[in-house]
Amino acid sequence: MFSAELENLNAYLLGHGIVHFSAKELTWINYLKKRSIPPEELWSNILPTLHFLEFARLKFGAIRVISGYRDADSNRRIPGTAKHSQHIQFRAVDSAPIKGNLYEYKRFIRKFYECKMLITGKEARMFGAISKMMGIGAYSWGVHIDFGYKQRIWGSW
Repeated sequence: MFSAELENLNAYLLGHGIVHFSAKELTWINYLKKRSIPPEELWSNILPTLHFLEFARLKFGAIRVISGYRDADSNRRIPGTAKHSQHIQFRAVDSAPIKGNLYEYKRFIRKFYECKMLITGKEARMFGAISKMMGIGAYSWGVHIDFGYKQRIWGSW
């Protein structure tokens, strides 16, 4: 049913250097056991978040996508979600390291958010400006990350 849309989104992601995260995992809403495909005009919104996760993957290895895109109706049906969730705009990913230490993963993301991490080379060019518009939330199961909305932090760090 969604195969053509998933293939198109995968091709878009690969064309923008996203090699470790697939359309399939970014569009699955596990809580509702359904898939939701973002409209094409939103696809570019997720790129900064996924580029950051590709960067984080260098330190932590494989990273599990817990939640990616959610349409507005699906977002409303999930308890505790924000009314203006950045998942709806395809800017946010909830994630956790598959084999890594969640505490260290949270610490890494928090340090990046606070700009205490030394970033050089292409990562500095890629993340320098957008880190000012990073949202992060810590949970017992993982971390919410989004770029492009506004700088904010919440949760149990």
